Amino acid sequence: MLKKILSSKLSIFIFVNILITAFQIFLISFFFRQMNTEIPFWYTLNWGLEMLSEKRNIILIPFISLMVSIFSSLLYSYSKMFYQQYFDDIIFYSSSFFNLFITYSLINLIKKTTYSNIFFLNFIQTELLNSFFVSTVITIFITPLLINIFKRNDLITNPKKHFHPGMILKHPSARGGGIVFAIAVVFTSLLFVKLDSISISILIAVTLCALIGLLDDISNTISNKNFKIFGNPFFRLLVLLPIPIAILIYSGVSVQTIGNPFGDPINFNFLQVNFLNQVIYPASIFFTFIWILWIVNLLSWSNGVDGQYSGIITIAGIVISFLSIRFVNVSDLDINNAKLAIIAAGAALGMLPYTWNPSKIMWGFGATSAGIALSAISILSSTKISISILVLLIPFMDALITILRRILNKQNPLKGDRGHLHHLLLNRGWNVKQIAIFYWISTLTMGLIAYLSSDKDLPLVLLTCAGFISFFIILLNLKIDIKK
Repeated sequence: MLKKILSSKLSIFIFVNILITAFQIFLISFFFRQMNTEIPFWYTLNWGLEMLSEKRNIILIPFISLMVSIFSSLLYSYSKMFYQQYFDDIIFYSSSFFNLFITYSLINLIKKTTYSNIFFLNFIQTELLNSFFVSTVITIFITPLLINIFKRNDLITNPKKHFHPGMILKHPSARGGGIVFAIAVVFTSLLFVKLDSISISILIAVTLCALIGLLDDISNTISNKNFKIFGNPFFRLLVLLPIPIAILIYSGVSVQTIGNPFGDPINFNFLQVNFLNQVIYPASIFFTFIWILWIVNLLSWSNGVDGQYSGIITIAGIVISFLSIRFVNVSDLDINNAKLAIIAAGAALGMLPYTWNPSKIMWGFGATSAGIALSAISILSSTKISISILVLLIPFMDALITILRRILNKQNPLKGDRGHLHHLLLNRGWNVKQIAIFYWISTLTMGLIAYLSSDKDLPLVLLTCAGFISFFIILLNLKIDIKK
């Protein structure tokens, strides 16, 4: 039964529609007290006028979404049972768009019946939803085209020909996922994002990371000595990745303070240096550089199983986007950050059907293009460092423990092995789809904790969650013989 539930498109459909329904319930619970006692809920009059109803009937909207999802899932199973060609795709997209449509109607209804400040809803409707939708659609349509291009140029990882210590790929898959992501993000941002020096630098950094990933893909798939240097992890880490990070820092992306659960925030602007009539802060620049490099790599390491990374980026991008505008008074920078984060989430979601097991395309080292976008946005926006760590806490602690384990075992900390969390779960009998969904649920849970936590309590919450997750990962690393 579990294997049927975790079948490719059905599991994605269930996950997406659960998110939509959960978002509807969140909106209702957040605005219910502020709504009028009666709401224009029905449209049953012949001349199309709205009829008033008790506001408690609004709960019918998520109920309808849930029923549509359940009914569509049953129809989907029926189509698979009797091999109805394309019927499953029709069900998948039509029911998802229906649930999105009634969510749009719910937002309109709340706007009509709520007299408080609802900039949050206005912004979601007019900006975030549009950019998210466009980014997702662009990715869905361009991915198959680019997969064919990559295949024609032999940019394919074949587990029978290409070896990597951490590889668990079973079937050949195209590489170049970072290029797909970068194209969707850049094109959508040109349509929706207000371009300034910082947003342009983020788009440039995303593009450069995608190109670095492409060079790495070529070095790992095509026998050409001229490209071998680009597959060297030290060359990528110490020479290539610093270029886009330097561009971000030069444009103004910097960490000035971080929260401290034991006292006052840590300020990195304590050291000032005058250089060419400009004041620079070496400690802030150094920490920002190391921080972005760390986030980019730890996210790239969480790209071990099909569908895992796309889901993480989708959820993290949505959470960071909402966190960027969670306050009433938001700046133009916050709005730009929210758009960029939601666009990145949409691009990752659009890749999910193609990266789901068995994958048709792999992110490869191009996964750093998504990592550098989220790391820069979290620094610039009101999410800050602590919240970005909390949202990405599972990959964060997995990477930290992995490096410490390799150092303690006197191994190269950058050399791949089968000791990441997803490998440990595989060794415990989990399958690829279960691991991917586990990462999605974990990221969503951490995101909700981050959203509900106050800025004052956030460092303590972060330390507590980090302790539990560290214990879980270390426990999985222990080789215990239960029979003894």
